[in-house]
Amino acid sequence: MEPPILHYLTTGLIAWALAVLMAAVAGLYWLPKADTDWWRGFWFMNAIWAFIDGAIGWANLLTGPVTLDFLRNVLAINSGLDVAYIGSGLFLSLWFASPLLRGFGWAVILQGAFLLAFDLSFLAMAMRQG
Repeated sequence: MEPPILHYLTTGLIAWALAVLMAAVAGLYWLPKADTDWWRGFWFMNAIWAFIDGAIGWANLLTGPVTLDFLRNVLAINSGLDVAYIGSGLFLSLWFASPLLRGFGWAVILQGAFLLAFDLSFLAMAMRQG
């Protein structure tokens, strides 16, 4: 039997992806005159993450049932990856002089931080369920 929290996880991830994609489209359309390259990198990278998050959410809708143990393992692995994303974003934002790459870095930090909180909260719920 599929864990009931998987439905909430999937719809939450798809909702996040759609919200980020709409923000990215608006951000790219109305770029500020100052720091244009930084903002272009930030919004473009967020759009890429939105497509990836949406694809993962969509794949969750199409896959067969999963066990609660499988879901816990995936969320634990994802939490570790989220920490790596944040570290990669810090590297991009602090190491490179290019405003575009710094914007990429801050977008990766934002996405990694959200996904870390998201994954850990659902991991906690999955741990309480059984």
